[in-house]
Amino acid sequence: MSGTKKLKLVAVVKKELVPLAKILGTTNVVGVDDSISASMAVAEFMRSGDVAVIAVQKSLLRAMRLPAEVHTKLYPILLEIPDEPGDLTADPQEYYRDLIRKFIGYEVHLGE
Repeated sequence: MSGTKKLKLVAVVKKELVPLAKILGTTNVVGVDDSISASMAVAEFMRSGDVAVIAVQKSLLRAMRLPAEVHTKLYPILLEIPDEPGDLTADPQEYYRDLIRKFIGYEVHLGE
């Protein structure tokens, strides 16, 4: 499979979370201070062509101006990382059920 191109998982997070994102195995991590820097980093990853998933903190994503390609391209997928106290206490099954429904269009029941 020498002709197969490996796609990367990258992250755009606030600077204080860069070490954690690196430990989790992301290929490239960009630490930002604000949503403007985050928007620029996401736009650059969208153009790179070798990124499958861009993980972005929810608090940054809500304030960002997303590039138009986000709505027209299959890849990369923007993955929202919950980072606010309310998000962190939410039911994980509901969170992942909504995430799966968003990307594959089907309801999936987790657990029993």
